[in-house]
Amino acid sequence: MTISPRLLWLAFLGGSLGTMLRFGAGWLSGGNSTAVTSIVILVVNLAGTAFLAWFNGVQVIPGIGLSRDTAKAFWAVGFAGGFTTMSGLALAFVLSSMSGLPIYIPALYVVFQIIAGVGLYIWINRATQKWAAFRVAMAKVVAKSKDVA
Repeated sequence: MTISPRLLWLAFLGGSLGTMLRFGAGWLSGGNSTAVTSIVILVVNLAGTAFLAWFNGVQVIPGIGLSRDTAKAFWAVGFAGGFTTMSGLALAFVLSSMSGLPIYIPALYVVFQIIAGVGLYIWINRATQKWAAFRVAMAKVVAKSKDVA
């Protein structure tokens, strides 16, 4: 992908949308305590990871339109990047550390979130790629049957 002003604007717009949705998730939860904030960050990060895994998995479908650089800039770089939050994860770690909890509890939270995110990404991406490959194979079968008829 060659960076252009158009792709930068699309990434910015997608990031703005993702950030607004993340803010909305925090606002809807009430987010008044460290525990609630930590749960919201976990859910948001895993949901963003799941979306990115699905998005990258469907790239194998020809002509889907999501494989264009413009779609990648908006949805993958912008939206998923703006929706997920590593700085929020760092903040949750700091707030939890300052709340009197033993340091290993916030550390385990961070490690769990990273491992869960990577595992979720791999699982959803592989499942989506299998589904997409099946869809492509079925489209070929349908096309061949139309050619024979």
